[in-house]
Amino acid sequence: LTVGADIDAIGAISSYVSPTFNAGGQGILVADNASPTILNNLLINNETGIEIDATSSAAGAVVGGTIYQHNTTDANTSIGLGDFPLVLGDAERLFVDPVAGNYYLADGARAIDSAIDSMQDRPALVSVKTPLGLPATPVLAPNTDLTGQLRVDDPRVETPSGVGERVFKDRGALDRSDFVGPTGQLTTPRDNDGAGQDRNPNMNVVELSSQVLNNFTIQLIDGIGPVDPNDGIGAADNTVTRNSVVLYRGTNEDNLQPLVEGVDYRFHYDSTNNSIVLTPLSGIWQSDQLYRVELAGEQRFVLVAPSGTQVRDGSTFSVADQSGETVTFEIERGYTLTLPTATSVTDQETFTIDDGTKVVTFEFDSDSSYDTNNRQVVFDPLNPLSSATTALINAIVSANLGLTPTDLGSGVIHLGGTRLHNVDVTGSSLTLSGSPGVSQLPFGIQIPSVAGLPSGLQDQQTFSITNGALTVVFELDTNGSVSSGHRQVRFFTTSTVDGVANAIVNAIAGAGLALSPVNLGGGLVGLGGNAGILLDTGTTGLTQTGTAGVDASVAVPITGDVSNANVVAQQMAAAINSASVLLSGVSALAVGDQVLLDGASAVSGSSAISVPSIKDLAGNPLKSNQPDGSTTFDIFLGSGLDFGDAPDGPYDSKLANNGPRHQIVDGFFLGSGVTVDVDGPGPDQADSDRQDDGIVFMSNFVRGYNSQFTVSVAGGPGVVDAWIDFNQDGDFDDAGEQILSGVTLAEGTHQLELRNRNPLASDIQDRGEVPGSAELGTTYARFRLSSNGVSGPNGAAADGEVEDYQIDIFANDYQNRSNALDVNADGFVSPIDALLVINFLNASSAGQLPQNRPTPGPPFWDVNGDGQISPIDVGQVITYLNDVNNGSGEGDATLLAEGESTVSTLQAADLSNGLATLAMPQEIIAGMTQRWEATNSVAVTGSSTSQQDESDETPASVGIASNGDQANSAALDPTALALADLDDVLSEIAEDIEGSQVSRDAHDDFFANIHF
Repeated sequence: LTVGADIDAIGAISSYVSPTFNAGGQGILVADNASPTILNNLLINNETGIEIDATSSAAGAVVGGTIYQHNTTDANTSIGLGDFPLVLGDAERLFVDPVAGNYYLADGARAIDSAIDSMQDRPALVSVKTPLGLPATPVLAPNTDLTGQLRVDDPRVETPSGVGERVFKDRGALDRSDFVGPTGQLTTPRDNDGAGQDRNPNMNVVELSSQVLNNFTIQLIDGIGPVDPNDGIGAADNTVTRNSVVLYRGTNEDNLQPLVEGVDYRFHYDSTNNSIVLTPLSGIWQSDQLYRVELAGEQRFVLVAPSGTQVRDGSTFSVADQSGETVTFEIERGYTLTLPTATSVTDQETFTIDDGTKVVTFEFDSDSSYDTNNRQVVFDPLNPLSSATTALINAIVSANLGLTPTDLGSGVIHLGGTRLHNVDVTGSSLTLSGSPGVSQLPFGIQIPSVAGLPSGLQDQQTFSITNGALTVVFELDTNGSVSSGHRQVRFFTTSTVDGVANAIVNAIAGAGLALSPVNLGGGLVGLGGNAGILLDTGTTGLTQTGTAGVDASVAVPITGDVSNANVVAQQMAAAINSASVLLSGVSALAVGDQVLLDGASAVSGSSAISVPSIKDLAGNPLKSNQPDGSTTFDIFLGSGLDFGDAPDGPYDSKLANNGPRHQIVDGFFLGSGVTVDVDGPGPDQADSDRQDDGIVFMSNFVRGYNSQFTVSVAGGPGVVDAWIDFNQDGDFDDAGEQILSGVTLAEGTHQLELRNRNPLASDIQDRGEVPGSAELGTTYARFRLSSNGVSGPNGAAADGEVEDYQIDIFANDYQNRSNALDVNADGFVSPIDALLVINFLNASSAGQLPQNRPTPGPPFWDVNGDGQISPIDVGQVITYLNDVNNGSGEGDATLLAEGESTVSTLQAADLSNGLATLAMPQEIIAGMTQRWEATNSVAVTGSSTSQQDESDETPASVGIASNGDQANSAALDPTALALADLDDVLSEIAEDIEGSQVSRDAHDDFFANIHF
């Protein structure tokens, strides 16, 4: 096989490089009576593909299964092209990349699965072998190719007809048997190494503690089962370049920033071992950092950002997405002024700047003589260039023209500006370059202006717009009269540019031209529409902008230090990303002075570079290792610290906030292992530690009840401290939130409960249940293991581990979760709710309610949710009713349904905050008070305690008074009430109610107002 070496690549933007071939030499020459059997050859780019002289033809040479392409003469034989030939067209693709010397068969090439598998032995030879007892020996195509790979079927190609049974062998020396791309494998540091240095069991993620690395190495391996059962042909070295790799660094996934090759690290590709080596220029990779290596699995494009004088206003580049939508981007720098460097400016030279509202004339002055109507620009004639540059910048700034002039050196001043600005240097020695806005403006109408006012527009001037068969003539009108058949554009001689633009918009919008005109500002009216729209500006001074049906360019504003190409690259990337509505799926990333574009199908421009994806020699792209189709490797280099995992802000988890952190000591941790963290998590990364497995919660956290959990300690004994944020205020500092305090545990798994929070505390001092005041819903728990204990939920520890867990707090079965005061769940809060609790207290003893309620409620007696039944539960209902009563009128015991009051559920402490009364007839409470007053200081208010006629009956109040209400009742300590002998007190209450000498009618009147 002889291939011409003069092959040129053409096409600046193309997914396939089309080569130009120059034929040369002979492919196969058969001469001197040779009679070979020549099968399954590819003869490409030869002057003569195969030549057989007369002697060999007579000797019976055999040719079959040959492919011919790009030959001057395919065959010079007496037998023509041979059996089963294929002649390919010049544009037909046969090889993956012949320009780069890769002659592996391209996907779908006609040489695939089309070989002649066998050819019978020649009759003449059979006649000789048979008498000698030798069998016939047919010619068989080999089962392996040139590289030793087994010839296999390509499932995407059908064997052509005429070559016999289905053939799974390709023509040519190389069989296309590699259908899966290469795989990247992290070798330095080694992922899931045998020594156990990688603390993260996940593939493609390595977490190291206190390790020093001087490089990252990723090896490309082609052919790994079970995805690729066949050996691969190997990586295509020419597809692995510096642009194939992006390296990021940050303290966590939220703040990763790309590093710059040549500034932060060096890229090297070892083609012998197919290994990518990334070496930090500092010598070693920084610790306490997360590094992410991203390999190009798809084609990407690169734009190299210009700098300095190469940043030219108006230069463009174009980007196309996968659907073919193309957007043109234009560098926008605005105006640039250049002073003459040889002679500089001369005295009395002038130029003007119009900002859209005023025109300012600047005059250079070297002798203190100038027109006082102008802005003086004083310069030194002995140092004209430097002094004039500085003076001009100061003069422009002081003129308040909305410009930010910048000295670029050598007399060059960057002005910038908007489309409203106009700079006129006519008659001066200054040179003006660039202009604000993009050159490819949207299709529309530009109104001429001077100092913000229309210029050159007069009454009766006309312009026209044509859309298909409809032409509409518009007439500018300042006096209220237009010619017959013309559309009026009404404005006044005092109208601003914006006013005239609005008038044009209104006139065109109502003309029936199917256009949607828009005032774009600065005197520009966008027309939109398709390519068939025609605009004739006629007798007006209006000008057409853009071209109908052609999108405007997207501006790339370049500001700041243009001498730094990195700054320019960032602004280019920002402009591309801002056009995401126009370019679907295209993203740009600035890396140093380059802009990497992913998702684009084509990019054009003087600095555009096409970067192929990493592939193997068969053209198969790199296999992804992430669910989103990307190929990335994460490397955590920690200094050996484990941080908490509750979200930082509200919780203090990060180092900057003195978050909890433990120095990792091998073998001493909670659960099965400990991870190395660079820092605590961000606000949205709660509970993210994969090794937080040392605590197993065996029961729910329920208000008023104990909860069980197990703690597993490795390498013990160790001291465990733990907290739960019961009130969900974002910290673990409140009273009662430490659930374990200095509990020493041996190695192994231990079953604990909240009552173990302090082994030295008695039940009375610290019952250990979930507080009844705990906020319902999701909160966090923190467990810390150390050798000597810790001083609090935050701060550093010399060893051990910290584990944070997201948990849920539930209400208990004895509390109405919709409205705790509504004991009977009838939708109302009424005296019957208090009486139900009193009745339950009278029928049973006060104290802890069993956690697993045998029958579901209602009633729900545990009003305060502490898992206890006590008079405090009664007091909360009475307090609420009294508050409502006081708010709706004296003596009016208003009973409200749920949702009819804004009074929130009161806690036990509220019993001491004001008089809590329940309006009752005096007769009902008369007997109650006789026994209560002696021991409990309960005041009874009312006009009388004796029986009265029903018509004279006056409600009285039984209350628990605060210290500030001594005039109405005596004080009663809620704690004393809670600890009172319920059998004595509440039984007497019940007896008094039952034995009260009140008429039946009085009871009826009272209970008639109760909602059941």
